[in-house]
Amino acid sequence: MQALARAYQERQPWVMFTVEHGSAAFVAEQLASNQAQLGTLATLPSGSNWWLTDLATDAVAILAHEQNTRQTFSLAELRAIFAGERNQWSDFGVSGLGDIKVAVREDGEATRNVFDHNVMGDQRLTLDALLMPSADIMLRYVALNPGALGYVPLSRLAQQRLSVRAIPIAGVSPTPQTVASGEYALTFPVYFIAAGEPTGSLRDFVLWALREEGRQVTASMGYSPLP
Repeated sequence: MQALARAYQERQPWVMFTVEHGSAAFVAEQLASNQAQLGTLATLPSGSNWWLTDLATDAVAILAHEQNTRQTFSLAELRAIFAGERNQWSDFGVSGLGDIKVAVREDGEATRNVFDHNVMGDQRLTLDALLMPSADIMLRYVALNPGALGYVPLSRLAQQRLSVRAIPIAGVSPTPQTVASGEYALTFPVYFIAAGEPTGSLRDFVLWALREEGRQVTASMGYSPLP
């Protein structure tokens, strides 16, 4: 949202934005109380009266240290790791890293929702999992711990230059192309959301964001723009 607002203001300098960050619940509260006019969310709040439109597609990137030589995981292998059933890197042909240090996001966060639904299913998470309160902290933790395994939005990974990499799932790497095609397993939509359909200058901004110039900004931030 910050990148889109900044790019739009360069073209329409008389339009002013204030951008705030917060959880899905915070965004929904701000919109419902008319303290905000437009939001971006991947986890939709409760209720059926929201105005929504698809903005882009993101993905859950399985995050490992760059020293980790593991080439790919299946969803079943990830489930066994995050359930604590297999907790040694040697179980997966990786030597010298010892225990697998599992890191997860907080319950209700978008990547956690996608990961739990598509990977864990009804399997319970290991009690040894470390809770990371933000994607930035997750990235730094994995960058500092060669034995760690976590996940972040692919869009955040694309903006980092830390000692981390994304491990493919079933041989498919998370890229804008595999995310857009649906070939990569762990994708999720990102929405524009508002209490009611935008009008006036806000509608102009939304339409610009969904068209070519806005799509270029979205792609530059590591997201996969929609057709």
